[in-house]
Amino acid sequence: MKWISQVNRGFLPPVLVVVASVWCLQPMAQAQTAITTISTALATESGGTFLTGSHSSGTGAASASFSSTNNDLQITNFFAGGNQYLYSATSSANATAALVRRNGTSVTASGAVANENGFSVWYANTGTTSTFSLKGAYNTSANNVLLGNNLYVGSDNLFVNNNNQTATPNQSNIERIDFLYGSLTTTGGQTTSLGITGSSILFSLAMAVFDRGNTGAHDAFTIALITGFDANGNPIYTNSNIAGLKDITTTSSSYGTATASPLLSTFSYTIFRDDNNEGNNLSTWDADTETGSQAIGGVMFSLADFGITGAQINAGLTIYGYSVMAADVTTTLSNLGGANYTNATFYPTTTSDSGSLSGGIDLVAVNGIGFSKNPAPEPATYGAWLLGGSLAMMGWRNRRLRRRAVTWPAV
Repeated sequence: MKWISQVNRGFLPPVLVVVASVWCLQPMAQAQTAITTISTALATESGGTFLTGSHSSGTGAASASFSSTNNDLQITNFFAGGNQYLYSATSSANATAALVRRNGTSVTASGAVANENGFSVWYANTGTTSTFSLKGAYNTSANNVLLGNNLYVGSDNLFVNNNNQTATPNQSNIERIDFLYGSLTTTGGQTTSLGITGSSILFSLAMAVFDRGNTGAHDAFTIALITGFDANGNPIYTNSNIAGLKDITTTSSSYGTATASPLLSTFSYTIFRDDNNEGNNLSTWDADTETGSQAIGGVMFSLADFGITGAQINAGLTIYGYSVMAADVTTTLSNLGGANYTNATFYPTTTSDSGSLSGGIDLVAVNGIGFSKNPAPEPATYGAWLLGGSLAMMGWRNRRLRRRAVTWPAV
């Protein structure tokens, strides 16, 4: 009864303290979180494959000339779930490459040849259609246009295979975009990466996906962590050591309520269409007459959202990147990887630009950024403190009991 009396006097059973401390070593699991506010700043773009000044396309009868600057409107920080997340241009958690994955098969649908291996990109603009100026630089590479931190540009209907139109098919035949972390290398002739590791990076790592659209009507998508590469250099999404690993499919509600304030005030934009099997080469375009006015919404993901625990991070987990794809892909991680992006069973080739499982996301060019949770003790830190304190208390308690030991009289 002595132990019970000690509990009643305010002592926690040591075993419970140890269990609590181990529990604290796990990250706080939650679903994806809507981004509620962003802070921005203008920056000058450097390097890359972009154009500034006046330009016109060599293809497309309706193509107009435009002028552009080399400004990027960057996100410096955002809030999600009451927490602040910061951007650093020099972070080792920023992606080093973006890879466009296409299914090269043409499919006839609704009287039109779908899957044209095109790419559509939008730019925030000023002025009228014939004399407009782009707020950001025009990028000539689909691999580069989505990588980085720029709210002035993004893709349009990124994962659409068939939008049932013959005049303006607007089909990219893109099944997936892979954003790679760490130093780049090659495997099987393909670009791969060495990934990022370390608790100081991964515990606070946050990924964000932004969509141009109307508040309450943003497009769905699926996102998964790249856990390695196969012998041919294709990303894989499985890890036998992570029992709870999963991908995540969002809906329009993932961005917040329909009455939420947009992250960026409504702005005007122009869409540049490349629909003639030009692939990732955006140096020319086929149409630029479509304009519109919309806002931006965003969703944040932590590693805990994908089923990663603190113990797995502390054990030396490496993350090689993440992939964004349409909402209609398979939910089985083993079938997402390898070369299965060319398999219509797992990556449908009938993805439209409307509906709850559409491929119509207008992905903003804020991708591959390793946002970091504003510095604070993480669950692993709390666990270490509590575990150390509980062990010290157990040692003190044992010494105290030994000093109070009683020798029973012989009978």
